[in-house]
Amino acid sequence: MFRPNDTLGPYTLIRTLGRGAFGEVWLAERKTALLTTQVALKLPLVSEDDIETVRLEAALWLRASGHPNIVPVMEADVFDGQVVIASEFIAGGSLHEWMMQRLPPNEAPSIEEAVAMMSGILAGLDYLHRAGLTHRDLKPENVLLQDGIPRLTDFGLARVLKTEARTGNISGTPRYMAPETFSGSYSAVSDLWSVGIMLHELLTGSHPFPTGDLMALMAAIQGQMAAPLTDSVPKRLQNIVLRLLAKSPEDRFASASAVRAALQSCLQPVVSSVSGRYAATGATPHNLSAQTTSFIGREKETVELKDLLGKTRLLTLTGSGGCGKTRLALEVSTAVLGDFPDGVWLAEFAPLSDPSLVSSAIAGALKLREEPGRPILTTITDYLKNRSALLVLDNCEHVLEETPRVADSLLRACPKLKIITTSREALGVQGEQSYRIPSLALPRDGDAADIERLKEIESVRLFIDRAILAQPSFAVSQSNAESIAQICRRLDGIPLAIELAAARVRALAPEQIANRLDTRFRLLTGGSRTALPRQQTLRALIDWSYDLLTENEQTLLRRLSVFAGGWTLESAEKVCSDDAVIEIKESV
Repeated sequence: MFRPNDTLGPYTLIRTLGRGAFGEVWLAERKTALLTTQVALKLPLVSEDDIETVRLEAALWLRASGHPNIVPVMEADVFDGQVVIASEFIAGGSLHEWMMQRLPPNEAPSIEEAVAMMSGILAGLDYLHRAGLTHRDLKPENVLLQDGIPRLTDFGLARVLKTEARTGNISGTPRYMAPETFSGSYSAVSDLWSVGIMLHELLTGSHPFPTGDLMALMAAIQGQMAAPLTDSVPKRLQNIVLRLLAKSPEDRFASASAVRAALQSCLQPVVSSVSGRYAATGATPHNLSAQTTSFIGREKETVELKDLLGKTRLLTLTGSGGCGKTRLALEVSTAVLGDFPDGVWLAEFAPLSDPSLVSSAIAGALKLREEPGRPILTTITDYLKNRSALLVLDNCEHVLEETPRVADSLLRACPKLKIITTSREALGVQGEQSYRIPSLALPRDGDAADIERLKEIESVRLFIDRAILAQPSFAVSQSNAESIAQICRRLDGIPLAIELAAARVRALAPEQIANRLDTRFRLLTGGSRTALPRQQTLRALIDWSYDLLTENEQTLLRRLSVFAGGWTLESAEKVCSDDAVIEIKESV
């Protein structure tokens, strides 16, 4: 239909990039008096009656543009009766071509490369879903590579995202379509099925439902189990693939970001250094230090916090001492680096003994110097006033006299600024969104009978990971599984307490640790020497928390300690009737 050197409006066709049943894609040039640019020019085969379909595609593609893992659309128009959609030209080829080069007898991608590649794809997919869209044709041919970074393209079947939608037309590429889409139903998790197919192909070099006949393929996708992965694939990674390929949408992951978090946590720290090459975050300046231990669990909390950060400008992570507020705040901040082009900056308040030094600590994180005769808060405000930045204010509970005032002042004067804080209690600032960090998920009675199931529970995963750091030969067995489950339950899923207990496997078996938990204050010591003193022992952690209370609050806590398993307001009033504690009691 078209030939090289043909012109369409301002575009000159160079060579074909691809052909399909619905049109062609050409490499084209657009010349101006000052510049020649290359674009990928999609030429759909449509009649005048279908032009609204193309208009919708272009509009949705434009809505999806703006993320480094998505190819942006540049223009859509009609020239000489031909509809054209111009997008950025990506010279690195497609993921499909990359995979073909890695099939035997060539060197297959490593597990780390496969997971990192999918992390980049999921970063783009998460942005797409958060923009309210679903792709509906995710496959290796629609993932282009630019300097190794995957970028999603071809939004011809994209639709506005609803919780679940139905369509009279069954469209897509059958090899990558989810079971529910064959009956006209689709949702965001239908895209996650396609992710599962691609991840399986990257890990094995073959499709999980290998059939040559279309009808047999559709039947297999809807009714058969996926081909198993080899034993060389870690068990937790196998479980992620199986969950992505669950027949029921409700049994898959809830979001692309949850899948990405699970992938990155299951192979950390190995993948953390590789994945940066694939999930483009630009050159966002920051002072977030690399973590020396893997981040375990918290997939649900990570997703929810990222969503809340998109809706509020002040997000406070609250929770008891040792519940992992700081680590979760750092993980969320790292995950959203690409959303803050002017930087993500961590100010640590733990060393502060004087609340008046809060502003100075923030200035130090931003590398700002105090100026004679000028308040340091004014210097900070002027610096952040027009910047799209994120401040992470860590350990605010002992400087609550000053932190709320500083945070409120900065947010009012700096419209593009957002703040994450961690504290035992909320700041109490207008517009603040508070999020309480729960303990890690606990094993239930009977879970220890199934070792593989036990190893998937968050608190147990943390214990195992830290136990292996302390004793590389440590392994879960039928003989110690129940003791490990008991340790996690008795420590209430508190991450710091579990880490301190796991460090004891250097000298004690899990059964011995469990038996000694009645004297846990003497047992749970020996934390990292580089940690804050209050994080090196369980006793120090509780002492720190208790010392933060006022005298009346300490009185109230001592009296409430007579109750086991909780208390009601009526029962509390019988032991807390003094005038000195009435005000505190009523605030609780």
